[in-house]
Amino acid sequence: MCYSNNKTGLRKTLMRTFAIITLCSFSFTMIGADLARAIAAVEVPGIIAGIPGGEVYAREEFDPASSTVPLRFGEIKRRISGENGKTIIHIQDAHCNYSAQRSIANLMKYTNEAYGADLAFLEGGAGEYDLSMFTDIRDRQVREQVSDLFVKAGRVTGAEFFAINNPYKIELSGIENEELYFGNLNAYRSSLAFKEDADRYLKFLENGMSNLKRKIYTSALKVVDGKRMAYNGKKIEFKEYVTFLAK
Repeated sequence: MCYSNNKTGLRKTLMRTFAIITLCSFSFTMIGADLARAIAAVEVPGIIAGIPGGEVYAREEFDPASSTVPLRFGEIKRRISGENGKTIIHIQDAHCNYSAQRSIANLMKYTNEAYGADLAFLEGGAGEYDLSMFTDIRDRQVREQVSDLFVKAGRVTGAEFFAINNPYKIELSGIENEELYFGNLNAYRSSLAFKEDADRYLKFLENGMSNLKRKIYTSALKVVDGKRMAYNGKKIEFKEYVTFLAK
């Protein structure tokens, strides 16, 4: 999803020479539930969740070169400076991952309160978002609990969670072309009819490649490939695999 800083209703662009900042949000579920926080983000105005009684951040001027986000929410992976004076935050999403979505919501809260980001463009949607089925719930605590259950079920995203609980702080807009989106979805669904045949051919190729590895790979390459297969098969943990690669 992309975020740009605009004054509510006026869509003013940031008075900064900064074009794109990219931040990757990944789930570390393979390391454990406590570390299963999708690390996502980029420095720019605007994200955050609105949790009653949560932290409040002092508003400051956004500096593309030095502004940051709390590491407990995300990590900035890349900054790109442009020349049009606009600011965009790109967050790589970990879909349907609860920890990732709550991290995104908290990132939105931080950038919204600290830098004033108030416009979010989301994938998987088209046009304006109608969240009234949630925002009509007047009891804020009940609204948060209900929307949180939908996040856990994978039906509401972190961005939507923030917007639901902070309806006047941010505007959501879907960036998909509806015709192309459903065309792609239908193509995927129709391909499922060939899944068994495709799996059989892939297995055949996999066996052929395994036989070639035994004949072509050096002893060292066989060790590396064995570790890779063990990690992909969840026979060794992420820490062990990374430690092996580092050596």
